Amino acid sequence: MKKIAVVLALLSLFLNACHIQSLSCTAIKGFKLDQLNKEGLAGDLLVTVKNPNAFGFTLHRSSFNVTYGGVKLGQASLKKSVHIKGKSEDVYGFHIATDFTDIGLTEVMKLLTGGTRKNQIEINGKLYAGKFGLRKGFAVDLKDYIRLN
Repeated sequence: MKKIAVVLALLSLFLNACHIQSLSCTAIKGFKLDQLNKEGLAGDLLVTVKNPNAFGFTLHRSSFNVTYGGVKLGQASLKKSVHIKGKSEDVYGFHIATDFTDIGLTEVMKLLTGGTRKNQIEINGKLYAGKFGLRKGFAVDLKDYIRLN
């Protein structure tokens, strides 16, 4: 019993000594469009994730709500877990596939005709990262101007 108490005390000291800074999504680098027609949209949302910590994390399956030019596109999600290095800022692809069943015809036309202009894209949700079996969610709320291409 004393050994467990000593291990827990050392573990709490270690965790208090380590200050874990939060991961952040810093920019939307673009949108790689695979399909856009009257039935739906599919592609990859390229998002920059910054890790200010000296050690790496695993990005677990996370998803964001996506709005482009005022039209709600659905959810973009990271399909598989990836490792991010410590003290790094890299671009990761979040896949989005949506059908236009919940979107009106005028909004679909806005998407089809607005693909050549830069419009505001907004993502919000949670980015989940973890290490040693522990997971933590980091809030994401990011707006940027991109072109569907």
